Amino acid sequence: MIRTQLSLSDEWSTEESLYEFLCNKYEIHPTIDLAANHDNTKCFHFFDKSDDALSREWNTCSCDVPPKEDLNDDRWLNGPHSKTKSFVLKAHEQWLKHNINILMLVPLQTIGRIYFNKIFDDYIKPNKGVEWHRVQPRPTFIHPDQEKQENAKQEYIVIIWRKRKQ
Repeated sequence: MIRTQLSLSDEWSTEESLYEFLCNKYEIHPTIDLAANHDNTKCFHFFDKSDDALSREWNTCSCDVPPKEDLNDDRWLNGPHSKTKSFVLKAHEQWLKHNINILMLVPLQTIGRIYFNKIFDDYIKPNKGVEWHRVQPRPTFIHPDQEKQENAKQEYIVIIWRKRKQ
């Protein structure tokens, strides 16, 4: 199957109803979106491409605008699919380092075929406090260059790194 430029884009955003459903179901209410832009962020505070979430710490927000609310320890991530492995590993590292809740939406086909066993067996399974669940039905995403929403062509999971009790 030949993929279009649009389907290869990392600019797809999560549908608001799916984001709210996942937050409520898993009782994580993020104050920072770790991979977003002004038009698609799910949180008041967010890291965009220029913030480069892969090279910074996720426990703070160096925002120009003072927080409207106190920043909690909950983070949201629907990272660029072209960097799924890097974001999963970074999320795990930041969870271990800063003891924060992270709710991450991940394409199952990609992580399952290429990374799933290695990441989960080597990094995640040995650590209690990490869980994953299938997202059903398949999510719908929105692209800024397209008027209609697109149903995902692959399945997704949500990975949850839960704050450890001290």
